[in-house]
Amino acid sequence: MNNKKILLLLFVFILIGLTTNEYLPETSKKGQEIFTKILSGENGLFNPDLSIYQNVAKGLLESFQIALIGTVFAGFFSLMLGVLAAENTSPKPISGFIKFTLNAIRTIPEILLAIIFIVGVGPGAFAGILALGFHSTGTLSKLTAEVTESINKGPIEAVLAVGGSQISVFRYSALPQIMPEFVSILLYRLEINIRAASVLGMVGAGGIGKTLFFALMARNWSHVGTILIGIIIVVTLVDYISGRIRSNLV
Repeated sequence: MNNKKILLLLFVFILIGLTTNEYLPETSKKGQEIFTKILSGENGLFNPDLSIYQNVAKGLLESFQIALIGTVFAGFFSLMLGVLAAENTSPKPISGFIKFTLNAIRTIPEILLAIIFIVGVGPGAFAGILALGFHSTGTLSKLTAEVTESINKGPIEAVLAVGGSQISVFRYSALPQIMPEFVSILLYRLEINIRAASVLGMVGAGGIGKTLFFALMARNWSHVGTILIGIIIVVTLVDYISGRIRSNLV
């Protein structure tokens, strides 16, 4: 199918969508007025209430701690599982089984995991740590396996040639090649987990999400604006710092 046919097909789908949905001018106008008030009204997002900065800072710090501990927790298990999942360092039946398990873990959204862990351990930061750690383990282990499968075989053969054991092969040839990429992946995952931790609190898993949830329920958009500013600042700083570290590692 050429590009013209694809564009024509997209146009037809858009046209069908527009013609099958009712457009009510009065409802649309009212919605636009409400949206304008949310954004730029006296209590709007663009008029943040900075008087709550202490509560926001406290929630952001907790979200960062949840993301950091969850990432470290995942990293501890991911290095081992990633090596076991790699086809060049593990027997195929074991590698295949672990890869299947990791795929299953990754398909469960963090927010669903948070709800499950809240039921199990109660609401709070610990449930958020478990949710992020469990989900991150699936993703980090898969990426670690891919890194392990792409390592240079030359150093491995050199260690084996001098009579090195499998442990020596891993320690002196595989691990030095894996670690820079693994740490880089771990830092990138930390960035993702900080964003995720900001949302998990909305279901009771600790962090700034709890404050954000109450502000949204109260339709206190100026508080929501302050919280969003705080999240943007934290995520930007972490992105910048981790980006500099990653550029030096890889």
